[in-house]
Amino acid sequence: PKVFIDVATTGEGKCPYCGTVYRLKAGEKLHSH
Repeated sequence: PKVFIDVATTGEGKCPYCGTVYRLKAGEKLHSH
């Protein structure tokens, strides 16, 4: 299923379905639109 995983707030987010944790790479920053 398609889900939105918010990594912008803390730099990491967890998939509610499988539990996989996604993290930004060290030093990586999000770009604003």
